[in-house]
Amino acid sequence: MKKLNLINAVRLLLIAINHHIGSGDDAHAIADNEHAGFVSPQMYTQIRSSNGKRQLLSVGTDVLKLEAGRYWGYQFKNIVNDSSGVFLVDVDYLGDNSKKVIDVVQSATGQRYIYSQHNGAQESIPKGWRESKQSVVLWSGNASAINQTLSFADLYTKYRYLRVYVTVPDGAKECRIFDMSSVSYNVSNLWNNDGTPAESHYELTLEGNASKDGYIIRNNHRFDMATDGSLKSVNNGLLQVTQIEGVV
Repeated sequence: MKKLNLINAVRLLLIAINHHIGSGDDAHAIADNEHAGFVSPQMYTQIRSSNGKRQLLSVGTDVLKLEAGRYWGYQFKNIVNDSSGVFLVDVDYLGDNSKKVIDVVQSATGQRYIYSQHNGAQESIPKGWRESKQSVVLWSGNASAINQTLSFADLYTKYRYLRVYVTVPDGAKECRIFDMSSVSYNVSNLWNNDGTPAESHYELTLEGNASKDGYIIRNNHRFDMATDGSLKSVNNGLLQVTQIEGVV
């Protein structure tokens, strides 16, 4: 073995160091499941995404072809029907990447959609985007009096439609879902628990107030019918409104 004097050894070490510094991405191996190493730009993005930092995607990106990660952007390809606005996109892979779940949320409205892919068993999985409906309790209590005001926790105009929970005199709960095309609603034609037509016909009308943050009970009647279809009697305030939810 040839020995170097101290001066030459230092010079060779300096050359090696200078060659290494600034040599770029090839200076060190990238870390993997078995070896320690340096972090690639892609790994850096993934680490930041685990802390809530999402990667911005370009317009026209195909959501169904994304790798596992956390993203955001707008005007995606192959996303839900309404692709306007900003979307937050989470892509999770399982096992050998033949199974994945894509979870997207429209930032402005909070609407959520799920897409599942399971190779080899796709015929048993619903195709396309499935909406995950979310609701907010706007009001809860027990109200039945005509002209009684139900004050909401938020403006009902922010929601796509409402769920109204009503208790009938026998204790059964009835949930009716109403769209937001009108501020006046009716609950009628309630049925007996065994599915047969009731001999009584209930009507409940809720009218939006001027500030759009509540409803007023304008009508709450029960019409008792005879077997021949004629009206026997009319009673007031028998339906109890117990909860109203706004659906995002």
